[in-house]
Amino acid sequence: MEAIPSHCTLQPPVLELTGPHPDGALQPAYAGVRARIFAPTQAAADFRIDDAHTHGVPPVVNLFGIESPGLTASLAIASEVAARS
Repeated sequence: MEAIPSHCTLQPPVLELTGPHPDGALQPAYAGVRARIFAPTQAAADFRIDDAHTHGVPPVVNLFGIESPGLTASLAIASEVAARS
């Protein structure tokens, strides 16, 4: 899928919630817009799990970049999230 260009009508409502993003940071997906943790010119990265050590807000755990392999890894991801909560 192609990245959503900055002139796209989807961007203003997204920007109200999240603030500015560089071009290519948002990409359309079946469930809406999902954050990508790598640029289109970079090799694909694994997903990322951020907890209070990263963002300072316990007990919040954020999951980023979970794509198709995330279904296979869902039990291990759930275990990791439970351990960090």
